[in-house]
This record gives sequence, C-alpha cells and structure tokens, in this order.
Amino acid sequence: MAKYGALQIDCDGDTLTVRAKNGVTRWLGALFAGAGLGLMIAAANPHLVHMSRPWLVLLCAVFLVGCGIFLLVPHVTTTIFDSRSRQVVYSARIWNRPPKMERYAFEDIAGIALNKDFGISHCAPYLEVKEPRNRLLLSPQNGIVSVAAGVNLMEAICAATGLPVLDLESW
Repeated sequence: MAKYGALQIDCDGDTLTVRAKNGVTRWLGALFAGAGLGLMIAAANPHLVHMSRPWLVLLCAVFLVGCGIFLLVPHVTTTIFDSRSRQVVYSARIWNRPPKMERYAFEDIAGIALNKDFGISHCAPYLEVKEPRNRLLLSPQNGIVSVAAGVNLMEAICAATGLPVLDLESW
C-alpha cells in the first residue's frame, strides 16, 4: 500500500485499487463557507449604512455557503483494475449517496496520462477511454496530486495491467 496525501494505492493479487479523497478542496470549502457566513452577518447588521443592497449581499453569501458545503462533503473516487477479468471498475461517490459506477474492458482504454496544466509540481492522472472519448480522473476535484505521486501511480498501473502510457516524453 502506498499513500500520497489523499491518494492511496493498494495491490492485492490481481487487483490494483486506486482510492482518492478530496483533501485540499475541503480547506477551500471551509474558506468559502466562512466568507459566506461573514457576509450573512454583515447583511443582517442594521448598523451598516454603506450597504445599499443587502439582499444582493445575502444572495452572494448564500451562494458562497452552498459552494463551501459542497466542497466540504467527502468525495471519494475508487478505480479498481482487475487483471484477471481484464476490466476497470470506476466509481465516484459524494457523501452518503450511492456511487456512480462504470465498467470498462482493458481493450476500451486508450491509456493512462498525466495532465500537467496545473504547473510544474502538480498534475492530474487520468485514464483515456477510446469510445466515447472521455477521461476518467483518478482523483476527485480535478485530481491534482504531486508529479511524483502521479508518476508512481502510472508506473503501478502499467506494471499491474499492461496499459499503455499516452505521454511518454513528459515523464
């Protein structure tokens, strides 16, 4: 078992499990919720005469609190690579809701890659599916992890499954 922040990789025989939880975004959610609550208190204070439209401030505050609560609730993405049955089971769960599950055969997956648009030190690992052409993030909330964790994840998946790497020159 390897753990990189909110990203956990488990290997058990013929199955490789990648589990990711939202970590940094929870702090961002607390910041949004706190700012929204502060704006609600400011809008409710009758002594603030410089506020010409308190209803607009209250509306913005409710929006900030809603975004903050959404980022605070647990988001868990689990990807199971089963070498024996040659398939990938992808599930995404938000809080206590039933998970959204998808199954793909190894033949339906074009490969694994790292999206390095987030800067030099961070990336987003994902699986590219052939048809319909879409990406399965291996972490929630844009899947931002360190490049070292992303490379280790790619190496573990490629060693366990034989899936190709799509962007060889970048790592």
